[in-house]
Amino acid sequence: MIFNRQKSLLALLDLHGGTVGNLDFQKLLFLYCQDFEQRPSYDFVPYKYGDFSFTSYAVKRRLVERGLLEDSERSWVLTPEGKAAASVQATIRVQMRRFAKDHASLRGDRLVAHAYRRFPYYAIRSEIAARVLRGDARALRAIKDARPKRT
Repeated sequence: MIFNRQKSLLALLDLHGGTVGNLDFQKLLFLYCQDFEQRPSYDFVPYKYGDFSFTSYAVKRRLVERGLLEDSERSWVLTPEGKAAASVQATIRVQMRRFAKDHASLRGDRLVAHAYRRFPYYAIRSEIAARVLRGDARALRAIKDARPKRT
């Protein structure tokens, strides 16, 4: 049995070509959850490279064990079995296709910067914000302002 959030993760990966680097996939999954899910399937916290879901990596391990993802340290890689299991409701698939199309050209630093600009709170612990947002004082200020104040 595969849970809906696992199917959604597989479908999102499938619609992005079946292989996506770790950092890019975290950003894509985060943005998808924020933009299209009323109750996000995955919880994210601010971490070293921005938004991060510990739950998504637990799910990744389970999907690797089931043969639906390859065991790769650097990427999320769909297996043929995973592609076959990547079935979601038609309405969700339409949303995912639109999301994949809208984000097709965003990868690497451009994708990270996009996520940081839209959701600065999740970049408060980022070790790469200054590099990916170089020259964007407004975005860097938004991240600084999003940091909780010490009391």
